Amino acid sequence: ITDFKTDELFDYIIFYSNLSFEDDLYNIFGKLKELMHSDSKVFIIEINPFILFILKFLQRLGLAVPRLERNMLYLDDLQNLINIFGFDILDKGYRFASPFKLFGLGGAINAILPRIKFLRHLCFGQYITFRLHPTENKRQDLSCSVVIPCFNEEGNIKECISRIPDFGSFREIIIVNDGSKDNTEGIIREM
Repeated sequence: ITDFKTDELFDYIIFYSNLSFEDDLYNIFGKLKELMHSDSKVFIIEINPFILFILKFLQRLGLAVPRLERNMLYLDDLQNLINIFGFDILDKGYRFASPFKLFGLGGAINAILPRIKFLRHLCFGQYITFRLHPTENKRQDLSCSVVIPCFNEEGNIKECISRIPDFGSFREIIIVNDGSKDNTEGIIREM
């Protein structure tokens, strides 16, 4: 996805059990914003790391299981990454307690078990759904005024002003000098 080039924006982006094979999730989540509009939704479905020991046991028995050479993405870790990038989480949880029909009880087990607080971690799948934060698209449209009060700040004022990041559609810096006795005012006028 980080090398994917397009001018299109997508309504839905689905990651189905493939993020755990990626090396650089930070760049992937950064790229997502370029592919989304205000109504886009992202769905992530992954194997629940809590059941890894069950999958390893089944693999030793010779039963077919998904490849286990992957990064284990816990739901809390995904949630933290999503929050870092400023997305809004719409829904999250666990599903698929039983991948088998179990004499017709599989559907009932899959409907009930994920809702039980202490047993939901035994489900095979986890999911999380998110979108852009509603204000994300409008952030650059806002202007900003930065007010800096100062008194005898000759040694600090230049660095203070130069460290203010460029953000918003317009930024103004207002410096309130409270009668400094040093060269604070001269440095401000020079800048």
